Amino acid sequence: GLGNQEPSAGFVARRLEVRRGRIRLVELDSPHSGVRLRGAELRIDSIWSGWDLGASASWLDPQDRTTGRDLPRRARETARLELDRGFGKFRLGITGSAEGDRYDDLANTRRLNGFATLDIRGEYAFHADWTLQGRVANVFDAHYETAAFYNQPGREFFLTLRFRPMR
Repeated sequence: GLGNQEPSAGFVARRLEVRRGRIRLVELDSPHSGVRLRGAELRIDSIWSGWDLGASASWLDPQDRTTGRDLPRRARETARLELDRGFGKFRLGITGSAEGDRYDDLANTRRLNGFATLDIRGEYAFHADWTLQGRVANVFDAHYETAAFYNQPGREFFLTLRFRPMR
């Protein structure tokens, strides 16, 4: 998605935002490069039955106006869902992400498949200043590329001991 990116010099930007459940319509247009990005983003952050919920989706039309083709390495659709909840000294969370197909090249001949990943995490605050955190990224070991011939990591495991003084 376009996130919170601001247009650089030479770009014309149009934006509509609705706060709370955030809807953003964005158009970036550069007369010098022939690049046009049009799209919409939806972001919702809420608390639902004790769970912290974050959800976002974006739809993008990444176009090279000189050729009419898609810009390389930009998915037209992306989505993300995050759920987190605390249970006393424990905290659990899950994140699901998905991105649609994209092209790797300017000619739009090398298509990269869309993909979805799922991450899980947990933490235990065993002391006011110390937390043990664990995370499994890409739980289902999805094989995907965001650029041709550059595979993204498969399933990964992380264990972190965090010290954060609460003075």
